[in-house]
Amino acid sequence: MNAKARPRPLPLLSLVTLLFAVLYFISILQAIPQVMDDAQDRLGLVYLVAALGVMFYLFINQLVTTMRLSRGERRSWQRMARLTVAYIALGSLSLTLGQDTVWLAQYLEASSLLVIVWMALMLGYLHTAAVRRFFTPPYAEESSAIGWLLYVAGRDPFKGMRLI
Repeated sequence: MNAKARPRPLPLLSLVTLLFAVLYFISILQAIPQVMDDAQDRLGLVYLVAALGVMFYLFINQLVTTMRLSRGERRSWQRMARLTVAYIALGSLSLTLGQDTVWLAQYLEASSLLVIVWMALMLGYLHTAAVRRFFTPPYAEESSAIGWLLYVAGRDPFKGMRLI
């Protein structure tokens, strides 16, 4: 656990990020009937099941990570950063495929571009000095922004340090 002060906007921003994850997941769920009607072959159904599985996995990870983020666990910081990158990739793919909106219960529309911008802002926020300081283990020297970027890719900047 980290005794440092949690950055105030962190819980709110992670909840908004969770909202975008919900939007994507619901948009996939709403597409099921249309895809089932359009898919005359097994390949279309396999694609639907795979997309649904990926979105469910991302949604559950986003939910768990959002709950753990306020504890100051480095691993939750890493997961949130990776999830924002995944949603940026999904938003970019949606734009490329010409599906530039995601819907929530046919009433609330969010542009994929908005999702990309929000997730990029969240990724940038995760790399601010105050947030990095909050996720730095006690008794460890602060790592550089590049060290934290490498942590997103899997290289822990605190590996090998004695973190008591």
